[in-house]
Amino acid sequence: ERASMSNIVKPFFEQNPSSAKVIPCRYGMNCYRINPSHFARFSHPPGFTSKSRIVDNSQAVTDPQNQLRNQQPDIAEVQPKDIVKLVRTIFAPSETNNKCYEQQSMKKLHNYKNNKYENNNYEKVKNNREPRELGKKRILAIRLDTPDYWGLNTFDAPHLKVDIRPGSPEFVRISRLLNTTIGTHDNKFGTIYGKDPTKFIVTKITRIHNQNLWHAYCFKKNSIIQKSNNRLVDYESSEYLQISPLLTPLLDAAANEYYLFHGCDYQILKHLLYSGYDPRVSNLHGMLGGGFYLAENSSKCNQYIPCPGCGKNSIPSGSGCNCPDQEDLVFSIILYRAILGDVHIAKMYDRAKYCGGSMDPVRRPPTKENGCDLYDSVLGESIKHGGNKLRHREVILYESGQAYAEYVIQFKRWAVNARMSSSAKSVEDKCVQS
Repeated sequence: ERASMSNIVKPFFEQNPSSAKVIPCRYGMNCYRINPSHFARFSHPPGFTSKSRIVDNSQAVTDPQNQLRNQQPDIAEVQPKDIVKLVRTIFAPSETNNKCYEQQSMKKLHNYKNNKYENNNYEKVKNNREPRELGKKRILAIRLDTPDYWGLNTFDAPHLKVDIRPGSPEFVRISRLLNTTIGTHDNKFGTIYGKDPTKFIVTKITRIHNQNLWHAYCFKKNSIIQKSNNRLVDYESSEYLQISPLLTPLLDAAANEYYLFHGCDYQILKHLLYSGYDPRVSNLHGMLGGGFYLAENSSKCNQYIPCPGCGKNSIPSGSGCNCPDQEDLVFSIILYRAILGDVHIAKMYDRAKYCGGSMDPVRRPPTKENGCDLYDSVLGESIKHGGNKLRHREVILYESGQAYAEYVIQFKRWAVNARMSSSAKSVEDKCVQS
């Protein structure tokens, strides 16, 4: 019994071949097997020689699987260094692919960063461009309209001088404005035979059409209006000017635009008409510091116009004119459109505040109470209106484009009890009759 069990347990190829049932090989003469156990289990046709078949199979293997099997080395015979080479050979394509993938990833990351940088730059340019475009639109939206009485084709040339016809409403209006703003002075400067003029005899009025200066003036006017959010009429300075108005007319309350006079030497006058006021060369010796000085009184500005004969008889050049026929001398004064904006009212005179020192002269308006913003202009108040220094009001501007020279008025001085030539008398009579 124990022997029979051992026969059962034994592998098939260890059992007695005679006692085992042999099954015919399904490959027959074409059998390519070389395993001995195969020949123990399966029978083959007569004439089949397993040895020669094995030799033949070992010499010429045509089956692809056997070829692959024969090409693989025996693991037991492979050395460690060969294993390393084998592993490198197997994984070399993967490493190459990984490197390519890494290079592509880095390239994509680089492109992404570049695109992001370009997008950021584009956004910056776009953000910077939008205010500029809005600024351009705002500039284009600024009204550059000239007064109706300037007529059509105002700027056929960059600079035009239009003579106003004597006796016309425009001529009469400007002449009356010049004479209704005459004040009394100390008979020192701008006199006729040592006396303050009591009347100006207008001989000629010229309207100035300067395209560049007019556009700069309109731009400055719009800037002041925008700075106050179009509420300048509610400012304290505007209310003050309503209570104590200037002698000259208010042209536009939205910017506190007024007519004001300016007197100077004729050579300076020509420069002002063509190039405008330049704050870089402003007078630093004024009572209220460096700036462009204007006045509501034509007679005050008359004090700054020297005699065309001797060059004296003015505040800048001194007194002492002894020229004959002074009633025949012709002088020129400018009537400006001036944008005062938010005005600083200077009642109590403080030289250190308004003029500064010799090393640091003042060239700008005072700072407002908030410590940041500046006023647009300064009004030196007269004693009549509560000031403590000036006999007549003075207006000081600090920026170019804040005033536009609209008229040049040529006139002769006349005073009561002053000697007058017949020619001057005839001119006066002609203007009155007109």
